[in-house]
Amino acid sequence: MNIVKLDDSYKDKLNIFCNKCENLGWVNNSSIDNMRWNKVYRTGGAFLAGVVDDTIISVAGYCPLLEIDGNAWRVFYRSATLPKQGPNKGLHRGTGPRGRMYIDQFIEILPNSELYITTNIENKSYKHILRYHRHLELESQMKDSYISKLCEAVIDNTNQAVWKLDVEKYLARTK
Repeated sequence: MNIVKLDDSYKDKLNIFCNKCENLGWVNNSSIDNMRWNKVYRTGGAFLAGVVDDTIISVAGYCPLLEIDGNAWRVFYRSATLPKQGPNKGLHRGTGPRGRMYIDQFIEILPNSELYITTNIENKSYKHILRYHRHLELESQMKDSYISKLCEAVIDNTNQAVWKLDVEKYLARTK
């Protein structure tokens, strides 16, 4: 799998990915509009994609997180991975091989920035979304964790936990 930065030239392939997400009932990734493509790129962010055999199998965006700080970036924004698409052996998508590939790219693209992950605290309509939140809770309790819960906040009209990714600890643990 290769991680690539998406631009308009990938929109046809991204639409195919979004259609698959829609068929799975994943609302946030069911269309380019629902992914908030224009908002992300307008604010200086972007989407990355995991590509295998010229097919997008996963996406993860990054955008400013001004609710926290002027140097804060929200990573794994609108992230999704199609089922049964490559290795994901880790506590959550940020600790498996694919997640580390994304984190490595976020660090390279956003040097000297503070990186944060947000998770829904509650979601009555899509309970599967909460699984990621529970995984980060477990990860944050590990002895050598590079994830720590900063706070809870309302972001995009949704109650979310904000998790800080400690880049130095991450690099020490994974390199």
